[in-house]
Amino acid sequence: LEKADDLGARLMQGFDSPSGIPYGRVNLKTGEKGNAGWMKNRASLAEFGTLQVEFRYLAAVTGKHEYAEAVERIFQILEYLQPDDGLIPIYVVNTGKTPAVWDEFQRVSFGSHGDSAYEYMLKIWLQGGRREMMYRHMYDRSIDALHEQLLFHSNLNGLAYVAQRQETKSSKRPVYIHSMEHLTCFLGGTLALGAYTDPNGLDSVKAQRDLRTARALTYTCYQMYQNTETGAAPEAVSFNEKHHDLKAQNRSEYYLLRPETVESFYILNKLTGDPIYREWGWEIFQSIERYCKLPVAYGKLKNVNHINEEPQDMLESFFLSETLKYLYLLQDPDSDLDLLSSVVFNTEAHPLRMLSLIPKHSRTSSGGHDGFPYLGSEPTSDAVSSFVSRGGGRYEEYKTGDSPYDPISQDIRDKSDELARKRRSFIVSAMKHAWHGYKTYAFGHDELLPRSMKGNDPWGGMGTTLVDSLDTLWLMDLRAEFWEARDWVRDHLNHDNVATVSVFETTIRSLGGLLSAYDLSDDITFLNKADDLGSRLLKAFDSPSGIPYGQVHLQTGEGSNIAWVASSALLAEYATLQVEFRYLARATGKKEYAIKAERIFEIIEDLQPHSGLLSLQTLNLQTEPRFRGDHISFGAMGDSAYEYMLKQWLQGGRKEMKYRLMYDKAIQGLHNELLVKSTPSGLLYVAEKVNGKILHKMDHLVCFLSGTLALGAYTDPYGVYSPRAQRDLRTAKSLAYTCYQMYARSKTGLSPEIVKFRQGDDFYIEARDAFYILRPEAVESFFILDRLTSDPIYREWGWEIFLAIERYCRLPVAYGSRADVHDTDKLPSDRMESFFLAETLKYLFLLNDPDTDLDIVNKHVFNTEAHPLRLLEEVQPLDLTKLLPTGAGDTLQQKDITTVMGHEDIGDTREELRVAEQTVAAQAAQLEHWKTKMAKMNDILDEKEREIHRLRETLRRQQL
Repeated sequence: LEKADDLGARLMQGFDSPSGIPYGRVNLKTGEKGNAGWMKNRASLAEFGTLQVEFRYLAAVTGKHEYAEAVERIFQILEYLQPDDGLIPIYVVNTGKTPAVWDEFQRVSFGSHGDSAYEYMLKIWLQGGRREMMYRHMYDRSIDALHEQLLFHSNLNGLAYVAQRQETKSSKRPVYIHSMEHLTCFLGGTLALGAYTDPNGLDSVKAQRDLRTARALTYTCYQMYQNTETGAAPEAVSFNEKHHDLKAQNRSEYYLLRPETVESFYILNKLTGDPIYREWGWEIFQSIERYCKLPVAYGKLKNVNHINEEPQDMLESFFLSETLKYLYLLQDPDSDLDLLSSVVFNTEAHPLRMLSLIPKHSRTSSGGHDGFPYLGSEPTSDAVSSFVSRGGGRYEEYKTGDSPYDPISQDIRDKSDELARKRRSFIVSAMKHAWHGYKTYAFGHDELLPRSMKGNDPWGGMGTTLVDSLDTLWLMDLRAEFWEARDWVRDHLNHDNVATVSVFETTIRSLGGLLSAYDLSDDITFLNKADDLGSRLLKAFDSPSGIPYGQVHLQTGEGSNIAWVASSALLAEYATLQVEFRYLARATGKKEYAIKAERIFEIIEDLQPHSGLLSLQTLNLQTEPRFRGDHISFGAMGDSAYEYMLKQWLQGGRKEMKYRLMYDKAIQGLHNELLVKSTPSGLLYVAEKVNGKILHKMDHLVCFLSGTLALGAYTDPYGVYSPRAQRDLRTAKSLAYTCYQMYARSKTGLSPEIVKFRQGDDFYIEARDAFYILRPEAVESFFILDRLTSDPIYREWGWEIFLAIERYCRLPVAYGSRADVHDTDKLPSDRMESFFLAETLKYLFLLNDPDTDLDIVNKHVFNTEAHPLRLLEEVQPLDLTKLLPTGAGDTLQQKDITTVMGHEDIGDTREELRVAEQTVAAQAAQLEHWKTKMAKMNDILDEKEREIHRLRETLRRQQL
């Protein structure tokens, strides 16, 4: 690794070109660089497009992000240069400030100068865990064009081959060259690998097309060997010459011991299990042994049809590194190299682990920063009860978004984990205290009034705190409390008795809580209740505009807007319903939930201005919705709309690019218009904008944005080391520090609801904004940043906030809000919001839980109320009433499904259980049939969506 780091640093000097496209040559001693003599002002596509797998790996294992940033920048340029048909000419001018395709002579080739660039489009995507969809989209566009323009079949026997296309300035139309190089034979393996990892599944139309092409091309490559006297393949063949399908091209009769064909044999054998590829590979090995072996090693053949000539005096290194390796692996059934989930081969056949499998703190011998100075001491009861705020101004090295102690050594992270495990027991105790108070004095009510010691029902009387707390109880392993709460949900939660409720609050707290409890426990009780609640809330979506009403009567279905906005709906409310309703649609099989929720974002997409920033109010009582006023905020009434742009994209497996594009557009607008630094300390904050005028205030609610920005950076389609992702990550860290200061600078160590900024004072707190209602947004961001960056500082800040809560918000019965964060004497207020249990304590627990299996990057998405849900592709639809056969299941359809599928009450009688089991078994085949039909429909929808995305990208390029 030390040698690789040294070599990489020297090679990086060649990246310093005016265009960002590296030079083809660099002097490792002097750093002098330039293109090859005959290339002059241009670079070869296959050369500059085939550096990324190696440098990204080097960045991951050394912690030197500049390696990845440089090579990922190349693909950002390539994406811009990639034409609509996806086929990139092989020469790019790289000596000017603006890179451009060389227009003197444009050749498109999957052979020399082009081949491995297309290979790396796919392999970068695989290497990054299939997250950076830009690379997959580039690959798919190229392969679509390959099929449309370059794939031909020979006249005699219909052998598939890939032609080349070329044109010059003077040519009126492109010319196709009907020949194929041996280099192109890599494509069979790449196409097969792309098919088996297709985001729409191997059974999708496109994947099956690519797999057929992979097999057909590989057969042609095998024939290139079979059609010679020696059984070795020429460097290139021509097609459709007289009496021949293919024939060695003039001056290309030599054989360099190339690996591309056996590479494809290996991949196809590994993926399909078909033994034919081993047989073909063995034939090639025998030919090499017979005609290329010398007393000393092996040599190339001058002419593959001259069986009596001695091999030439040349042995390429790739014979040992690629050809023999692939031949060996082809015959090695015991290899643990996994092409689909653990390794990616670079174009020289060097296997490298996927980036996610590299130990997070694998570094060069210099190691990480063992001197991280802020690890706290072990928690004690005395330390908790005697907490005193230490004031702001500390940890200033984090203020600008830097990572001053990166890389964190594994030893420090291990110590932080050990400390966190001890701290989390105190947080569990806090949850027990809050829950015991609620259970004793308010069980089944929406909220506990902790000083009055009684229940309160501000959310319609649906047991909001109980439902909101279910997944927190589960994650903290408080299972007795969880099942007791489940019983209340099953026996007492009845939406028939509820009148008008907030659509937004009920969705994120109650519907989200039920769905997360179902997702974690698999108890059908929760899905039953969620389905009932969702069907009632859905009636609010039936407004003239498609933007839902703010309120709905759960008995009558009558919708209305909140009184103080009358004719308008609030952005954060109508744009923060989608994660929940999309999950509900998937889990129940009722697509109308998703259709109506997603329709809202279709409207938002049409309304989103060039800046990406959305006004807080939308007129929703007429057929054409439009913004009302011009107030822009990432705080109250706006915040979670931007959060859900990103989270819908993640929830859907990063396939629905419109959500990511909307998010990126909004975040660009944030950076362009709303980010400000305070004086004198330079704290970064997000201002608001009203009618074009900046308001220098920031809600505590805005603190969610640090976590969202970090999550967006780590899942950026361009890669986490891209300039945009690094910008967003720096902003995330800077904002997190500002949010921490909002706590640290108060006398109680708790944050006010709002801070206002002015020259010379950083921020100040007005008396009306000084209250603290146990909000979660700051610790939410600390949890996400800790999970992504592994920097222990976020645990230290979170623990400080927990101590402040314990010291100044704890009551004999549960916890209460504070009216003034600067008043250390008054008792807490008589209210405990449900989100304190659902979010604040949950995020504090997860921040200190290194053993959780919740995966915010690959497997889960949290709704805005901190309810974790698996990604949609991980959820199996379960709609039992639709599966019951006509007649036989009528009695079961009338019963609460919990009596059939619940935990403790399953099968009140043996007969009922027998009927239920027979019913489900009888419909298994029918379920599989509908799954297949749904998969095919999803393929069609996804294809249409990509087509729309391509059209939008074309329009964007034209605008640029």
